[in-house]
Amino acid sequence: MIDTALPAVHRSGWRPMALLSLGTLLSCICVYIYLPILPAYALSMGASLSLIGVISGAYGMSQFMLRIPAGLLSDRMQKRKLFVVGGAVSGILSCIGLGMSSDPRTFVVWRCLAGIAVTTHVASAALYAAQFDGKHSSRAMGFYMATVTFAIAIGPLIGGWAAAEMGWRAPFFLGAAFGVISLLPLGAVRETENVPVAFEIPLRTRLVELLRRPPVLWATSLSAVTAFTQFATTITFVPIRAVELGADQVQLGLLLFVTMGTFSVASLVSGNILPVRLPDQRTLVLGLLMLTVTVLALPLIHNLLLLAVVQCVGAIGRGMYIPLIMARPLATSSSSEHAAASGVVMTGMSFGVFVGPIITGLLADNFGLDWAFVCVGLICAIATTVAIRQGRPSPVVAM
Repeated sequence: MIDTALPAVHRSGWRPMALLSLGTLLSCICVYIYLPILPAYALSMGASLSLIGVISGAYGMSQFMLRIPAGLLSDRMQKRKLFVVGGAVSGILSCIGLGMSSDPRTFVVWRCLAGIAVTTHVASAALYAAQFDGKHSSRAMGFYMATVTFAIAIGPLIGGWAAAEMGWRAPFFLGAAFGVISLLPLGAVRETENVPVAFEIPLRTRLVELLRRPPVLWATSLSAVTAFTQFATTITFVPIRAVELGADQVQLGLLLFVTMGTFSVASLVSGNILPVRLPDQRTLVLGLLMLTVTVLALPLIHNLLLLAVVQCVGAIGRGMYIPLIMARPLATSSSSEHAAASGVVMTGMSFGVFVGPIITGLLADNFGLDWAFVCVGLICAIATTVAIRQGRPSPVVAM
């Protein structure tokens, strides 16, 4: 008989989870509050589509370079809270820098700093995983992804309103305020219990051992494709298309709100309900199919409402399988390796975040935005085909 009850939270009850979730939510709002207006703001300052792609990609570049080292160092130091609080401070500084900048080229630097803030999510994921028994990793990651994606939903809604009412720079300074407030609950989070770590094993050896695990490699590859798609479309160039269709700042915020809000709910459902009702491989393939179809449909859309509907369908697809991707490496790793395993998978995401907007921006400048969307959709189609042809439960299936 399948147990569908939610697991008990690790040791201290729900208070640590509430503090961690509140702090994570506020610190993520700090980083994501200006997402819907940043491409349009840079465009209004004279930036080309290629530069806009580089600005968006810079956020992923710092993550790509630092996430694995941060995960390994966090595991070695066993100081998850230190990394999480440091990330919140980086997000605050990034917002202030963006708000004070008058040259869109400097946005690259401040978005790199925002990427450093999100790099510390490898420690956040380990803190979430510590709240649950190891066999419930997918549920822990469901809560984690739901918190992050809800921040990506509510933050842009606030940012779009602030830009419309108080000017383009307002969301950046408002985001810095959210970041400062996040330090209170994050500072109250208790450090996880120290787990014996094999310090005699060199970090490079531990990293190579992680990279040899098929579940980690498969999860990292799918994470890269997913992040590539999300930042090439939803985060960077779908807002540009929405502006072409007549969207104002508030509508840009609403578009990202409904998209990421749908993603948040889908992630929570996938992490807590779908595992007991639908095989993981089927969930993965169905989610990838939905994502592929919605990206390929973007060139055919010439209505804001239809654009929002298609974006929500794609968000459901992503949300269906993201917790599975995040959970499998944790389920096959010891608790002392959780941050490192998360770091490897999130580095795959960072690679997609880095190269997705840059490649799409170059394609859009040279061949038009519609053809850029088609190319992104073909990448999703290839990933879907690989998943279908496996013909057996994929390595992301929870054991």
